[in-house]
Amino acid sequence: MMQALQFERLKQSSFPGALLSEIPHSNESRVQFQSVQDQRLQGQINSVYRGIKFDLRRLLARRLTSAETAPIYAEVRRVLLHTENRDRHAPSWIKINLDAFRLQPSPLFDREEVSTYVERSIAYKVRLEKHVADGDAFVVEPTE
Repeated sequence: MMQALQFERLKQSSFPGALLSEIPHSNESRVQFQSVQDQRLQGQINSVYRGIKFDLRRLLARRLTSAETAPIYAEVRRVLLHTENRDRHAPSWIKINLDAFRLQPSPLFDREEVSTYVERSIAYKVRLEKHVADGDAFVVEPTE
C-alpha cells in the first residue's frame, strides 16, 4: 500500500494509532471470496501481480485501467496455479505485451522506403524456491 501511495506522490504523515482497530477474522476469511482458497498461493498471486503492476506504472508513468490490469491478474493467476500444479523444477514465464510502435523511413536517404515495426514485451521468470531453516534465518534453495 505504501508503494501505491508513494507513486501517487502523496506525502507520508502520521495519525493517532487509536483511530485504527483490528477487525477480528480467521485465516479462512482472508480467502473467503477468492477462487484460490490456499492462503499462501493467493498471497503469492497478489504479490507477483502487484509487482508487475507497479513495474508497468513506473514504465508507463501513469495509472493502469482495470481493462489493462484484469488480463494481467488473470495471467499471473494462471501461471502460478500452473507452476504450483506441475513439475516445480522448470521455471514458468509471465509475458506482458506492451504497445508496439512503427519507425517511419527517413526522407534523408535515397533508397527503398522501409519502416521498422517494433513489438515490445516484458517477461517475468517464475520459479519456486524452498526456504530451509538455518538457525534463526531462512536460506533460499532453488528447487532446480
